[in-house]
Amino acid sequence: MNDAYKELLVNSMRFVKDRYIKIVKINFSDETFVPIVLDEYARECPKIKEINTISQWFDCFVNCCKIYPDDVEKFKNFADSKKMREWIRNSDDPIYCSYRRKFCNESEYKYVAISVIRDKEYSEGHETAYLFVKNIHTLYQQEYDSIIEEIGTVDKQTGLFNKTAYERDVQKYTDVNVGVVFIDINGLKHINDTKGHAAGDKLILDTAILLQ
Repeated sequence: MNDAYKELLVNSMRFVKDRYIKIVKINFSDETFVPIVLDEYARECPKIKEINTISQWFDCFVNCCKIYPDDVEKFKNFADSKKMREWIRNSDDPIYCSYRRKFCNESEYKYVAISVIRDKEYSEGHETAYLFVKNIHTLYQQEYDSIIEEIGTVDKQTGLFNKTAYERDVQKYTDVNVGVVFIDINGLKHINDTKGHAAGDKLILDTAILLQ
């Protein structure tokens, strides 16, 4: 193995370790597993050294690792080695689950994604797959914050920005001249009173479409 190839392998492993907190190769034929990348908890847990099968490893994780209580059953259902083996046997698509857990010396639960995908060298007598675990808390939080912001600043009925969004965005124009147009929908109350709120809602939506 030449130096360039060794450097490529080192850089590749560094890339992988930066993105996954756990990588395990599983052989479902005999339930053995080989850790490739382990997080701090797995490296320090004394029981890990006594575990021989992937089922035992999953059980140890459920009992010892601080999984968010509402996510325990979801994780246990996913981490059923028999179901997992059946899935891998019949599909080359990954099986996936997300859950929340605490990491060592942390008090906050973090979102984690776990996936298992069939090995390229998979065969009937060599039922191998890879398990990947990734910390997705930051991505999940960004998506959650984006959803919350949209809920708070977008009118559900029309899809237009609401007053909260206006008050937020108008701050961007403090140093420039800008015009703002306010409009009323004439006769809206009369239509609500005489034709019903469904007709009034349609008028609001039609007006929003015209504005767009």
